[in-house]
Amino acid sequence: MLQSESELFEVLKLIYREMDKRSVPEATYYALEQMNHFFQSDGAVVYTTHNSRLFPEYEAILNTSLYPLPLLSPQWLNEVKASDKYIHTNPLSSPIIEPFKNMPATHHIVVPLEYKDLQLNGALVVFSDKPFKHHHYITPLITLIGVMLAQKQPASKVQEEGVLYRTDQVRRQQAEFMRLAKDERLNSVDLVPAMRMLCESTAHTLGASRTSIWLKEKDQYSSYFENVTSYSSETRSHSKVEPLRKDEHPTYFEAIEEERTVSIDNTTLDHRVNEFQDVYFHKNNIHALLDAPILCNGKSIGVLCVEHTKPRHWTFEEEAFVSSIADLTAFVLEHIERKKAEDEIRNLAYVDPFTQLPNRNQMEAYMEEKIAQVDEQVDTFAAIYIDLDQFWKVNEALGYKVGDQLILAITKRINHLLEDGEHLGRLNGDSFLILTRVTPEQHALYRRIQTFKDAFKEAFTVNEQCLYLTCSFGIAFYPEHGDYSGVLIQNAHRATYEAKHRGRNGLQVYQDSMEHQSKERLIFEMNLMQGLQEGQFQLYYQPQIDLHTKKIVGMEALIRWHHHEHGLISPADFIPLAEITGHIVPIGEWVIQEAAHQLKEWNEMGHKSLTVSVNISPRQFQQGNLPEVIQEAIANTGIDPSSLIIEITESLAMENQERIMKQMDAIRDLGCCIAIDDFGSGYSSLRYLQHFPIQSLKIDRRFVENIHSNQKDAAIARTMINLAKSLELTVVAEGIEEIEQLKTLRKMNCHHIQGYFISRPLPVQDITTWMEQYPL
Repeated sequence: MLQSESELFEVLKLIYREMDKRSVPEATYYALEQMNHFFQSDGAVVYTTHNSRLFPEYEAILNTSLYPLPLLSPQWLNEVKASDKYIHTNPLSSPIIEPFKNMPATHHIVVPLEYKDLQLNGALVVFSDKPFKHHHYITPLITLIGVMLAQKQPASKVQEEGVLYRTDQVRRQQAEFMRLAKDERLNSVDLVPAMRMLCESTAHTLGASRTSIWLKEKDQYSSYFENVTSYSSETRSHSKVEPLRKDEHPTYFEAIEEERTVSIDNTTLDHRVNEFQDVYFHKNNIHALLDAPILCNGKSIGVLCVEHTKPRHWTFEEEAFVSSIADLTAFVLEHIERKKAEDEIRNLAYVDPFTQLPNRNQMEAYMEEKIAQVDEQVDTFAAIYIDLDQFWKVNEALGYKVGDQLILAITKRINHLLEDGEHLGRLNGDSFLILTRVTPEQHALYRRIQTFKDAFKEAFTVNEQCLYLTCSFGIAFYPEHGDYSGVLIQNAHRATYEAKHRGRNGLQVYQDSMEHQSKERLIFEMNLMQGLQEGQFQLYYQPQIDLHTKKIVGMEALIRWHHHEHGLISPADFIPLAEITGHIVPIGEWVIQEAAHQLKEWNEMGHKSLTVSVNISPRQFQQGNLPEVIQEAIANTGIDPSSLIIEITESLAMENQERIMKQMDAIRDLGCCIAIDDFGSGYSSLRYLQHFPIQSLKIDRRFVENIHSNQKDAAIARTMINLAKSLELTVVAEGIEEIEQLKTLRKMNCHHIQGYFISRPLPVQDITTWMEQYPL
């Protein structure tokens, strides 16, 4: 399942072997060292009681000079036990942590070790100057260490036999824990089967009468525990029980939220469950209870409940085992939620969120699949590019909402015409792509295209208005016009432009003779370098605002080209060409230097906390010297490296990941921040979010456009924001054009926003004036 669990398995196996091979002290030292490694802690020490005094008997500390161990009084151990908690962490104000306040460590775990019948009385303390890794897994580890310590110098044959029995019990319980964690059923996104398996195993391992799992929910009245499943050992069956409400059982709720385990040997004698006597225990003949909270990020999200029909003394090992299963349950729940989020975001990478049609990524995947399967001797396939003629006029005359409804009507009509084996996708706002099989009788393809053309002869009814629209078709054949998906789509697109050039509402097959575009591109390419040399490029800046403080927190640098003949040229028109030709590298270096110099000027004007974001193209990122370029810009200007944010796209993050990771690490080492631009529009793999040194995500504008009116868009945006926050990433939403979008994002606790509602991109002089006049 999770990486942390597999690490835990190895640690437990090693400790098992050491218990067999070494003496108890040697095995204990080894166990503490392994625990330090697993938790990434600085040290661990076991305090034991001799003659009513506490001594640090076993130590595994990385740097003993930095960690002089304090002497502890018996009263300290009494406080540990009196708190009724199994794990204690910060704050330092806690009397339990107080003796360690002079140590460099800022994070602590304190666990009582108490085996009265085995004459063991003490505590384990683990400490570190940084947060622990996998700290919830202390339960199975500490159980093993406690049993090993209990083996030391038993006072009698009876006690020695008791130690051996307890050791065997722990081994069997931990073996069952590892078997469960490795079970493939816990990898499923189906909650109930996984929870049933955990309940059954817990009941059989402990010989308990009933085991159940409850998850915390909340409604307008109060919190309550919803029963996921309840397993009976007697009937070997599962059932569901009525929810438990906090307002009806406040004492129990307080206990399960505050204590590591609620261990009750006799339910009739414990005040914490008085509220259950008549409504639950008597009715179900329950006399003993062992409950462990299911913890996520230190907060209780549910409870694992073990019940028995007779009074029963729960041992330390049984409490630890139930805590281990509760921890495992928490990781299963976290895994399920993460997998659902990953599936949802992965779906975004391949589905157009508005029409639910395959997007460009998915269509390219379909094409590559067809290329792998096609037999050129039998059949081939064609890419049919459909571009709606003058669709922009509909948006301009009737509004974007009407335009959106028209797109949906067109999608529905074309979908109804598709035959088996054909795929329809949406490439952008007014462009579609159809993949269809081509037989040796090629005229059949033209009959199919005519069918699609005829579909546009009938009016589309939108909001009781009849709208007529034509479209232009471009065709590219595999393999005649390209041997992979990108080329085929590009050539089909070129053919479509030729059809439009000839008068729209037409059909054009791609031809190699369409060279005029190449000539224009060559002229354009020559002008690119001339523009850079003559200072025709200029940076515009768009502000980013903190949604909660309303302060200006940053600027995004956006390049513009003031051509000497054609005027202002959009980056969408020249960046793709610069990328292909390689001119994007010197242009990108100029952007970084220019943005750094401008940031320095703003700093000198008093805008000390401002950041500037720079978009880095894939070609520039892969060049290899990007960290050096950034370092030079920082050195030349003296700006704070953390104020320079490097933005990359999702697709770039997924390409040649090892090389990209090295580049990112080098940029991070400079002190710069890295952001993922247009999050949700590319591959959206969660792997790079976990492992790449990323500090920020920018949500693609298409998920913001209808966030206040479309529930699906709102759900997607909320998922992205929550996912980013769980990974401690800053979230920036771009494309804010309306106050409703801003309000919705504020409710979702989005960090920063940018868009035309705040300000359109402006040249330096205008944006500087805007900043000076911005109301704080």
